[in-house]
Amino acid sequence: PPAPPRHFRGRRSQVSGKSCSLERADSRDAMHIKQVIVEGFKCYKDRIEAAPFSPKHNVVVGANGSGKSNFFAAIQFVLGDLQGGPLRADERKQILHEGAGAHVMSAYVEIHIDNSDYRLPVEHDTVVLKRSIGLKKDEYFLDRKHVTKTEVVNLLESAGFSKSNPYNIVPQGKVMTLTTMKDEQRLELLKEVAGTRTYTERRQESLGIMEETSARRRKVDEMLEMIEKRLKELDAEKQELAEYQGLDKRRKIAEYTYYDKEQRKAREALQRMDNQRVDETEKTQQQQQHEEAAKAAVIDTEKSLSATSSEVNLLKDSVTSYSADYKRLLEEVARLEMEAQQQKADLQVSSSTEREAMNELAQLSDQVKAIEAELARLQPVVAEKNADATRLKADEERAEAKLQQLYSRQTRTSQFKSKADRDKHLRKEVKAVEAALAKKEQQASDLAQQVERSKRDAGRSEAEVEAVRKRLGGHRKAEEDAANECVTHRTEHSKLTDRRKQLWRREQELAEAMRTHTAELDKAQRTLQQSMSRSLWESVEAVRHIAAEKGINGVFGMVIELFDVDEKFYTAVETAAGNQLFHVVVDTDDTAARMLTELQSANAGRVTFMPLNRLRPGSDPEYPVSEDVIPMIKKLKFEARFLPAFKQIFRKCVVVRNLEVGTRFSKSHDLDCVTLDGDQVNRKGALSGGYLDIRRSRLRAQAERLHLRRKLSRAEQEAAAAAREGEKIDAEVTGVLGELREAENRQRKAATAAEQEALELPGSSTAAASRSVDAQKEKALTALRSAAESDRRRLEALEEEIASAFEAELSLDEQQQQEGLQADVKKLTKARVQAERDATKAKQQLERLEADLRENLQRRQGELQTAVDEAAASLSKGGSSGGDVSALLAAAQERLATTETELAGAKARYDEKRASERQLKEALETHKARLAAELQKQQDEAKELDRLLARRGVLAQKAAEFADCIRKLGSLPKESFDESRRSLSSKQLMAEIEKCNKDLQKLGHVNKKALDQFANFNDQRDKLLDRRKEVEKAEVSIRSLIEHLDHKKDEAMERTFKGVAKHFSEVFRELVPGGTGKLLMKTTHEGRQLDQDATAASRLATYQGISIRVQFAGGTDTQTMNQLSGGQKTMVALCLIFAIQRCDPAPFYIFDEIDANLDAAHRASLAQMIEHQAGAVNAETGEAEPTQFITTTFRPELIHAGDQFYGVTHRNKASIIKSITKVEALRIIAEDQNRVRQHA
Repeated sequence: PPAPPRHFRGRRSQVSGKSCSLERADSRDAMHIKQVIVEGFKCYKDRIEAAPFSPKHNVVVGANGSGKSNFFAAIQFVLGDLQGGPLRADERKQILHEGAGAHVMSAYVEIHIDNSDYRLPVEHDTVVLKRSIGLKKDEYFLDRKHVTKTEVVNLLESAGFSKSNPYNIVPQGKVMTLTTMKDEQRLELLKEVAGTRTYTERRQESLGIMEETSARRRKVDEMLEMIEKRLKELDAEKQELAEYQGLDKRRKIAEYTYYDKEQRKAREALQRMDNQRVDETEKTQQQQQHEEAAKAAVIDTEKSLSATSSEVNLLKDSVTSYSADYKRLLEEVARLEMEAQQQKADLQVSSSTEREAMNELAQLSDQVKAIEAELARLQPVVAEKNADATRLKADEERAEAKLQQLYSRQTRTSQFKSKADRDKHLRKEVKAVEAALAKKEQQASDLAQQVERSKRDAGRSEAEVEAVRKRLGGHRKAEEDAANECVTHRTEHSKLTDRRKQLWRREQELAEAMRTHTAELDKAQRTLQQSMSRSLWESVEAVRHIAAEKGINGVFGMVIELFDVDEKFYTAVETAAGNQLFHVVVDTDDTAARMLTELQSANAGRVTFMPLNRLRPGSDPEYPVSEDVIPMIKKLKFEARFLPAFKQIFRKCVVVRNLEVGTRFSKSHDLDCVTLDGDQVNRKGALSGGYLDIRRSRLRAQAERLHLRRKLSRAEQEAAAAAREGEKIDAEVTGVLGELREAENRQRKAATAAEQEALELPGSSTAAASRSVDAQKEKALTALRSAAESDRRRLEALEEEIASAFEAELSLDEQQQQEGLQADVKKLTKARVQAERDATKAKQQLERLEADLRENLQRRQGELQTAVDEAAASLSKGGSSGGDVSALLAAAQERLATTETELAGAKARYDEKRASERQLKEALETHKARLAAELQKQQDEAKELDRLLARRGVLAQKAAEFADCIRKLGSLPKESFDESRRSLSSKQLMAEIEKCNKDLQKLGHVNKKALDQFANFNDQRDKLLDRRKEVEKAEVSIRSLIEHLDHKKDEAMERTFKGVAKHFSEVFRELVPGGTGKLLMKTTHEGRQLDQDATAASRLATYQGISIRVQFAGGTDTQTMNQLSGGQKTMVALCLIFAIQRCDPAPFYIFDEIDANLDAAHRASLAQMIEHQAGAVNAETGEAEPTQFITTTFRPELIHAGDQFYGVTHRNKASIIKSITKVEALRIIAEDQNRVRQHA
């Protein structure tokens, strides 16, 4: 039978035997709430921590709507909300705070419980229970650890928080619910408190089990009936089975014999194919060796072809360069030859021109002398006629001036009123004339000086002209010397340029070689890199980089880089050393530690270091004395300082002729033996070997890498030397170019100076222009002097007029003078015109002669003289430049011959390399064809081997099928292994098998398992009979269990009712002095006794409800709940709550405004009872056993009975709670009552 519910055990008080009092079963019970922390819950937005609660009575006060009920709801949120399912999203959202500011996304309530009495099964004095909720979460935490809701429920039940008694937390409205509760509802409440739900659930489970048991019993009966029927059928089938088994035995024997014979045939064929496959495998290995040889030949030929192609390209570039140089030099030689011929022709022309010019110059000199004589005769005549014209013009001007003066005096009277006005005007004219006269005299003076200088310049002596000619000759000589020097520098520059081109070609060859070596080195580097893991390669590269960057000198490199060995031992050394080839050798362990630290800080991977100062390889082993064994370390070449590292790796390694020798000596001398092909016998007994691709050899890649590095280093050194020599030649070329430019500058300066000197010689166009300018200046000077003379005469006339009297008319003498002057002016004008005509005619004749002399004869004379001089200079220069051109031509021809020889050599080498390249291409095609043939052979062998394997697979499958057929035959009779049956042929065996199969078919469908089924069905019948007995026994046990549960349920109900009724009477007397109250059970048998044999279930069925009868002080009759006032109903409901609590006590109680509907007297009684219960004392031990109460109120009575007080305030849509004094609590109550009265 089930045990009573948990809340009936432990600390729950019992009715029977003892009275139910306030005392607890556990005298150490001091469990209570210490602190409550709330954040984001309803009106509590910010984190609030309620001060430590008293273990007795705690009172919370605050204005209506301040958040007191929400504070109790927070406690109930953790401790009381344990029955329902998970909260919906809208319910969780309602719990979260909604107010001003940022929206709250989560909330939590945390309760600290004093567990010093260890009422909770947790080994902590303080237990922290927390519930956190969000829009999508609802979690519980126990001591900061996540727990489930079920674990929280079990934990609280273990401390006395019964799920069936929810009255340890009494929120608003719960008391009112009790006041309006009907009798039937009170009965259900009491059943809940009594824990009858558990019994009911167990009873329903038992009834379900009962139904299942009955169903199983019915099923067993049906199966027994079916088995009896089947046993009768199987009894008839046993005889047919015996005949069938005889025929089946004969068939099995025949089938086994046939299968065994065919299997033996298949195995023999498999053995023959295996032998053939071994032969084919050996052929395949030979083909692989031929393929490897062909591949190696192709690779070597490709390398040679690549190198030859590079050389061909270089030679092609050299031939192109030499051809370009040859073409350029050929053009230069042709140009120089043309220049030499041109110079020769120019010299001949210059000589002829000089002779012709000298003859013409002699004739022209005679003509010049004749014209100069005529000019000498005409010049005095022209001068005389010009003097007559000038004199007549002066006389005319004086007469006109005098006449003009008379005219002016004649008109002065009409112009001026007085002499003063006239004189004033005349003086102004005098000043203007004087200024003009002074200006003209100054201009005439300046012009006279210029004419005088021109005459002095024109009168240079023949000595000065000779000096100019000498300077001209010096400049010509300097120009010639500079030209010779330029030729020398150009020749030297050409030689240096040729040398520089040779160096450029050499540098190109070396650069191409370095590119080829670099590409091959990268390939070898990749081959070596691919032979090791990527992480190891990166780590080794990091070691090199760190050692170079940090200046660590003790890092020598990998083991593979520190030795050399004959090529035929490559495979053996690699097999023996393995990855130890990539260990890094260092000088000391300090260096290794430093490198490890740097690698660790740089996250650069892992490397194994071998510090030489720490290696202790031990003594050398005793090597076998045999021609078939060679100690491996003796074949290695390395520096003596690295001996410890190599002894550490190769000390116990030897090279043996074959595996048989290695097997013998590895055991006897404890050595690792390796063959030249890489097969190894470990000294521990392990053998390893197989095919190794020599193209991926690490040592071969390292040797190739080292060889290429040396070749690359030599090429780089040669390139550096060529570059240095090129720089030296470049410096020489720069110097020669500088000197050439200086010589060219001197040549240009000398030529310019010679040209300037040539311009200053007589007869030149410059001298003619100078003479023309001088003539114009003389003419202008004459005009200026004549104008000045006119101004002086004008000035004299004005002075005379100023000195004369101011008269209205001329005097008689003046009139006569005027008439005479008019006649003189006419005469003088006529004579002047005639004189000027004569002078002009004579001057024109003179000018024609002078122009002819100046523009024709003298100009031609100068041109001829210049031509003679230039011809002489050209002859002189042509002689020297002819030698220069000859020298340049000889040098160019020499360079052309050299270039032609080099070009011929380059072409020969190019043709030779081209022929070699063609041969290599043909060889490559031959090797590729051979390789293709080997590959084709290998493919053919592979196909043949595949076909062989396919046939073998078919035979193996056939043998396996026969073996499987034999297995499927199962157990065989011993006659199957009779040797006499093996003599039968396969055909005879198949005939016997067919005969047996026909006989078996005649029998029809025989139940081959009739005997086994008969025995099995007998066993099943016995088991089912036993099972039916067990089921019947289980039905009896279940009925007994149901009766027991009903009895226990009845006992629990009666015990709970009696306890609650007793405590109700006691509490009512305490809260209502002078009053009485009792609980009555209403049944269907009112006034009638139940049968003594009635079951517990029937007794429970008679309970109809619980009624309450009370009598208040001063009353005469008992009353029901419907007859009471609102305050009286509240008091009765509180009595019922306290009665239930005393029957099922909890560690603490939480009441929310339970005194709201009570009058002052009843509130005082309630406060007194809470105070008494909060400070309860054990009646037997006398020890204090307080019960914690947390209440809210609007009345002062509970405050007077309280021990700790808290005030709740609401501001800015958020509530806070803090500890206050009793006085403050009373003040808050008084203020609230005043507000209520004011609103009323």
